[in-house]
Amino acid sequence: MNTTDKYMYEAQVHLDNGRLSQAYAVYERLCQVDSTNAEARLMLGLIDAETGNPYDALAHIEEAIHIRPDYEEAFLALAGIQRAQGKPEEALQSCQRAISIDNDYEEAWLMLGAIQGALGNYKDAESSCRKVIGLWSDCVDAYVNLGNALRGQEKWEEATVIYKKALQYTPKQANVLVSLGDIYKACNSLGEAMECYCEAIKSNPDSLEAIVGRASVLLAQAQYDEAAMGYKHALELAPDFGIAEMGLCCAYVEMNKPETVEPLFHLVLNKYPDSEVAHYNYGRLLQQNGMLNEAASCFRKSLKINPSYARARFYLGTINQAQGFYSDALGNYKDVINILPDFAPAYFRMGLMYQMIRQLDEAVASYKRALELNKGEDPEFAKSVLMQLGYVYKSLLKHKDKAITYYNKVLEIDPEHKTALHYLASLGIGDIPDQASDSHVSKLFDDMSDNFEQSLVTQLDYHTPELISRAVEIAAGEISNSLNVLDLGCGTGLCGPLVRSFSGHLTGIDLSPKMIGKARDKNVYDELIVGELTAVMSKTDRKYDVVLSADVFVYIGDLTAVFAACKDILQPGGLFSFSIEAADTETGAGFVLRESGRYAHTLEYLRSLAQRYHFEEISVENTIIRTEGDNAIDGRILVLRKAIH
Repeated sequence: MNTTDKYMYEAQVHLDNGRLSQAYAVYERLCQVDSTNAEARLMLGLIDAETGNPYDALAHIEEAIHIRPDYEEAFLALAGIQRAQGKPEEALQSCQRAISIDNDYEEAWLMLGAIQGALGNYKDAESSCRKVIGLWSDCVDAYVNLGNALRGQEKWEEATVIYKKALQYTPKQANVLVSLGDIYKACNSLGEAMECYCEAIKSNPDSLEAIVGRASVLLAQAQYDEAAMGYKHALELAPDFGIAEMGLCCAYVEMNKPETVEPLFHLVLNKYPDSEVAHYNYGRLLQQNGMLNEAASCFRKSLKINPSYARARFYLGTINQAQGFYSDALGNYKDVINILPDFAPAYFRMGLMYQMIRQLDEAVASYKRALELNKGEDPEFAKSVLMQLGYVYKSLLKHKDKAITYYNKVLEIDPEHKTALHYLASLGIGDIPDQASDSHVSKLFDDMSDNFEQSLVTQLDYHTPELISRAVEIAAGEISNSLNVLDLGCGTGLCGPLVRSFSGHLTGIDLSPKMIGKARDKNVYDELIVGELTAVMSKTDRKYDVVLSADVFVYIGDLTAVFAACKDILQPGGLFSFSIEAADTETGAGFVLRESGRYAHTLEYLRSLAQRYHFEEISVENTIIRTEGDNAIDGRILVLRKAIH
């Protein structure tokens, strides 16, 4: 054994026993004896890298390459140092140099694939990983890197197969289980994703990625409290783990805890000002609390950072829609579909926008595509889409048979669906109810609350509140400013500002919580109550001077209970003013349910109720209640006075 071999053997013994400093000293002595020994130089560099001396490591490895320019192991070691220093492009070139020396160098191909994947060059990474597997069939890291490369190309099924192959070699490898869970989650297979994350946590209880992955599944399953606990656990292990901080923000947003999440959001935004996810989540919180302009600003910041962030673009579209900017909303929904071609909610929203601008063929096509993509997986979503198709065919395209078909499809999912039953009755299928169900009316107006006023005033030429307030003032004569006034079905509060001048106390009642919220924003009413009209009136001790109701009785056929309740709560001589759609001819019941889904009443029926409940007719004004398309809807404004004795 010559001198060089003796030194190399001695150093290797030290290495095998973990004595790095002794091995390092031996390699130094060898370099003094033989300054051209490239292997000793390389080993000095590797020990420097291992002990945290990257600059010394780099110097030794570069010297080894200088001594031996075709030293593939030195180029691979150089790539490792460069990669650790955050120089992936230089590391890439070093790997390629090692491979050019030895095309079957498995470790060099392995590192090359990992670097290519980190740079987002997924196709190149896939090719490199497959080369490794061809040379080294049981290399687990090659399978993991290949799975990551396939996942980066959204080749979900292929990636799943590869990750499972990796698990055959190491069944409990937490990072592989997490990657597999991430794929299942991306494919909305939440049960399988949860199994993977839980197995990863069993294997490594401190795996942040597994803990956060599990929390994200809980979040997707609307288990917000448990999701928040998961994110908090991750933050206990790593207080600065940004994904967990943002996830916790998401959970608090969905739990609608603005007082809890607001400080956390400011902290996250300060720490991650360039995070599109942080700006998006803050936008969702603001949107849920009605701060639409501020929310839109957050979504735009998110999109400035990442123009392809579909969630931010989708919810920006919902704000455009709520504010009546239909063209902008439509554009955003189209952009979402370009990014996520199979995102059913974007097609549904796009259908709503086409419906609003009366491009009805496009609306129908969008709704049908939303149904195709839903594949029956979300029954509630399917019902919403089918109801819109029914409405378009019933009210806009006037295809009665097709409307009936779609409403019946709703009943196949939910046989007790009140709105579908109501509209079928309006089309002559089934019994005609005495009034629209509370759930139908509440949902109808909740859904319309965001752009209710704009739709009524600009599209339907709606002036009923003005007509009623004027009729009341005329009937009252010299009117005081201290009257107790009750607004039945107040909606967003269109009547409130018109009658405030003569109201000492103004109360509004409505079935829709969202409508009541809009009315509250006007800061006109003294009291606002969510509930069914007659139920609320039966419980009040207050006596009113005026009860008015604009465009509410179109949802009630039999008005007997309403007249009785108004008689009980009005002061003697109090006024009862309301609007109705006018029925064309006398009917046995005194009202009809039209294909629009609204009720129309005959004047004779209203006069009979007035007589029964001791109201005197003050005035009846024939008018146009609204316009729908090219059709003017005839109606009446009535003012009645309760008998004094």
